[in-house]
Amino acid sequence: MRINEIKDGEVNVTLTSGELVDISNMLYEKEKKGPLKPQMYGLAAQVATARDLSQYGHLDAVSLATIFRYRLLSGNIPNKRRLEKIQSIISLLADEDEEKELEEGPANEGL
Repeated sequence: MRINEIKDGEVNVTLTSGELVDISNMLYEKEKKGPLKPQMYGLAAQVATARDLSQYGHLDAVSLATIFRYRLLSGNIPNKRRLEKIQSIISLLADEDEEKELEEGPANEGL
């Protein structure tokens, strides 16, 4: 982590992909012990977004389902009902992706 600027009560930092993974893992382990505070779920959504984009360059259905779940749990959603519908659709797509991979094997096999 590199601290770039501290100004007006805000801190601008640069994190590596590995550091994002570590933060994500810490939040995951903490959630296994009990629910997080709403603002921590908001942080988890942002960390998951940055982590997956920095590692893979895109967000797949599994990533989106995780991010939406965190956003819902953060409570900071303008249209919670619509987001819940979107999350259920993405969860179905993620399940289909996992089933397809089990049937066909990994997409990058043989590369």
